[in-house]
Amino acid sequence: DLKGNHFRVTVRDVRARSPSQDLRSTVSMAMREVEERGFVNYFGPQRFGWAMVHGALTGPQVGLAMLQSDHKSAVDIFLRAQENETDSRTQEAKRYFEQTRDAAGTLERMPDHNIRERLVLKALHHHGYTKYGCTSALMSIPYSSRLLHIHSFTSLIWNHTASFRIKQYGMEAVEGDLVLQDVQSQSTAKPTWKETIHVLTSEDIHSGRYSIRDVVLPSLGIDTILPGNRVAD
Repeated sequence: DLKGNHFRVTVRDVRARSPSQDLRSTVSMAMREVEERGFVNYFGPQRFGWAMVHGALTGPQVGLAMLQSDHKSAVDIFLRAQENETDSRTQEAKRYFEQTRDAAGTLERMPDHNIRERLVLKALHHHGYTKYGCTSALMSIPYSSRLLHIHSFTSLIWNHTASFRIKQYGMEAVEGDLVLQDVQSQSTAKPTWKETIHVLTSEDIHSGRYSIRDVVLPSLGIDTILPGNRVAD
């Protein structure tokens, strides 16, 4: 999907690591590295958000709890006071909830602009801080917003998987890697996504047809095809 997108990136306020380094040559070397070897296209902060608790991002934690159907934990994490919260009223309201589990009192303290938090608190006030109440509270959040937490967790897993793949096998295509391939269908029907995925064999590797630039990694989901090597573990 990204093959049709083009970006112009402007980098400002660039400094060399030490006075002895020549900035122009350092940047040129880095650009050659990107041109020759590429880079891992990690998911960035936009996918995870900036909210942190105990040094960990809260978005993926909420997503994991939701996938485990641990809705009480999901609500607790969602309403937990964040270390990097800049709004003191929001911080105060969340700390109050942590200490009391008083949804009505927290709702009175929660600023109006925290729309999702207020939806959760209203549901908790109506249904109670029970398993059913927490499930109803999460369901009060719009579907697209709930899905963001799930995607946040699966994207974090993808980032860790990409790092493991590079550390384990380096910058070459290896047996078991997944690649996308053009499928010539004898019918007029468009090939399914499964038909476009190919697991590299030893013959593929020896043929030299594939490089690291062809390798893809799956995002976790229903009926996901996993690599045929240690990355799947």
